[in-house]
Amino acid sequence: MTGSKSIILHLDTLPQWRMLSDAQAGALIKALLSYAETGEQLQSDDAALMMAFSFISAQIARDSQKYAKRCETNKRVAEEREERRRAERERKEASENERVQTCTNEHEENQTCTNTTYSNPNPNP
Repeated sequence: MTGSKSIILHLDTLPQWRMLSDAQAGALIKALLSYAETGEQLQSDDAALMMAFSFISAQIARDSQKYAKRCETNKRVAEEREERRRAERERKEASENERVQTCTNEHEENQTCTNTTYSNPNPNP
């Protein structure tokens, strides 16, 4: 069926399980495990066993579809998250490469010229 390695047996099916003999219950659990692994349907002349298999296998199929859907959603969310992280890293790297060097010392920023000699354009006073 899906990539799941387990099946869920719902407790609300317990009354039906109790109606089966131990031999029938054993045969049913083996049939359900086989169904979950390969999709193989139970073949039996035992009407009670076939009825129990039909409704429990239907639940297993629904659970399997739900699991597959959840896996697909989780995969999509993880891919979107990784794409956002990748874009953020690329944006950050690009901004670091384009950064213009600025003064790192506040005194350099406000430095004035103190050793400048001005020449007078009119040499005659």
